[in-house]
Amino acid sequence: MLATWLTKQWIGGYAAISDGGELCLQEDLATFIAAKIIKRMTNDEYTRLSHLAKIYLSETVFSPGETLKLDEYPNELEISEKCGLKGALMLESIEVLIGEKQMLAKINEVVYNSKRGSYNSDTLYGLLNSTVDSDIFVSQLLHFWREHGGLPFMNVDRLGNSIKINQNGSNLTVKNGVGTWERMPLWPLPLQFTEFKLPIQIMLSQGIHLSPVREGLIFSNLGFSHFYRVNYDLDTWREIKTVLTENATSYTMRERFQLVSDFCYFYASKSLAEPAASVLRNEFVQLVRLRPVSFPLCDAAIFQCVVTHEHSRPKFLDKSSMIQLRRRVFESFSNSSEMECRAGLAHDALNDLCTKLYGVSCL
Repeated sequence: MLATWLTKQWIGGYAAISDGGELCLQEDLATFIAAKIIKRMTNDEYTRLSHLAKIYLSETVFSPGETLKLDEYPNELEISEKCGLKGALMLESIEVLIGEKQMLAKINEVVYNSKRGSYNSDTLYGLLNSTVDSDIFVSQLLHFWREHGGLPFMNVDRLGNSIKINQNGSNLTVKNGVGTWERMPLWPLPLQFTEFKLPIQIMLSQGIHLSPVREGLIFSNLGFSHFYRVNYDLDTWREIKTVLTENATSYTMRERFQLVSDFCYFYASKSLAEPAASVLRNEFVQLVRLRPVSFPLCDAAIFQCVVTHEHSRPKFLDKSSMIQLRRRVFESFSNSSEMECRAGLAHDALNDLCTKLYGVSCL
């Protein structure tokens, strides 16, 4: 929190955001830089873990489908609800594509070129003039991501010695840049695999087929460097469950959370074939509950597995109630003791959320 406050003071001391509707950009830049400070000073895994958990819960429970656009005169609640979460992650994604040195240089240019003046998203887009895959400007990528709501996903299916990748978010309804709801369009998704690199970095089409591909477990977007979930075929999900059972600590806390949470999300959305999906769901939940030390914030990771398995559709709660629940949940992600699996304040807050939405305790 102190790192974020100091970063805001640094940025705000030189330039101001030109439009209240774009305040998320200022918050996202501050969160992005503060995360670097924290990583270099403490290398605290819990900070990275809590940031991902907040993004996932925002996109599935608290404000699904929303963009980063604010009202012209936003209040503190609206700013805290939308800013400093997925927008900061999108900046990290651009950094992966162009490198840390260049990314920080561009942010410095935004701040110092606007000294005693103002800036907006177009200021940043104008400076991000690097390209990937020969002719795709990273500014175009960031502009698209920030203008469209929702959390996209990629399907990765192993077919013998090949992999089929496709994107199909058309069953999701999200907001666009002008504030109207629409079917989720195709997103430009950065491609990142653990065992190989591709000649292209961005997938612009609905799908591609990769062949031949070496044997063994291959992850896409492991660690959530880029803003999309990944769904695997059932055999791969079984392998992932086995690997997490045998050697969970070979993956970071954030990676473990991501894998369990993604499985539960796709299980809840009925994207995996039954009855095998329910069997695997039980195994994932049992794994996490039997090894709580290996899975901090486990209650957030398995939330979609538990509420979908036990209950029907959630109750409607007014905005004020959801804001209060969100605040309690997010404030419980403050430190390692509060984030303990099945024991910390996060468990209590998430269980209260489940009780309010479904009428019974489910965690």
